[in-house]
Amino acid sequence: NIRCANATSYFQSYYFVNCNARRWANTFFETTSISFDVHFDAGCMMEAGQNALALGLPVACTVTNSVIEGMSGYAITYKFARGLTVSGMYFEDNALGDVVDISDPAGGSYSENVVLFGNYHDAPSYTRYAVVWQNCQNGRSFGSLINRGGVGHYLINTWHVEIDDRSLLSDVTN
Repeated sequence: NIRCANATSYFQSYYFVNCNARRWANTFFETTSISFDVHFDAGCMMEAGQNALALGLPVACTVTNSVIEGMSGYAITYKFARGLTVSGMYFEDNALGDVVDISDPAGGSYSENVVLFGNYHDAPSYTRYAVVWQNCQNGRSFGSLINRGGVGHYLINTWHVEIDDRSLLSDVTN
């Protein structure tokens, strides 16, 4: 039940490499304010927790070449991103989704420059969507495989979001 961070103020230049996290409550790593240069890279393994990563206002942040599986909540949530890359990830059995934009359209802001590529999404049919784009502009998802019982991408209030992934079932829902 150890949480890594619950940062409510400015958060910059943190690098997580070859980390292992298992069986925690709440959110393992959470920022509610701006987060610059935060990276989860190269072999991080997160499994059997509630929520893995909740990134508030991520700028130039990455989540790459790692595994997030078995979350009872979300794998990754973000809001009002200004540069977020998620690539080379293995997602499996995350109950509420893998990469979910929770930006509130009523807040008057949006996410931009979000790039997802080369990811593998595998989940049972009760999971809503692998990826949710909400209030986002200039986003792209490509080269990923979505092997799941639900729908791959869900778009809400988006501009210039391109999707070029392979889904074994439904691809996109608006």
